[in-house]
Amino acid sequence: GSAADLCKAAMLQVENNLVQHSELRVRLLVQIHDELLFEVPDEHLSKAGALIKSVMEDRETLCSEFLNLRVPLRVSLCAGKTWGHMTPLQNNSSQ
Repeated sequence: GSAADLCKAAMLQVENNLVQHSELRVRLLVQIHDELLFEVPDEHLSKAGALIKSVMEDRETLCSEFLNLRVPLRVSLCAGKTWGHMTPLQNNSSQ
């Protein structure tokens, strides 16, 4: 469905942007339903998080090929050393 298409488009756009920022050393590990799990070095967490969030909330780029989406895309970011210790990142609010 549309949600799966949107998630796939987000994965592609994020990856295309991360290739241009290889110094961040970010790796997409897995997609789980509507979530993407990345491996990010601690020292690059803030910059990588901002980049990922920006790309994933850009509905014009993500949806232009298959949807005329009129609602905003809201992305929340969490970080942690283990799945059970994930906490929201600061400066994580969407406007």
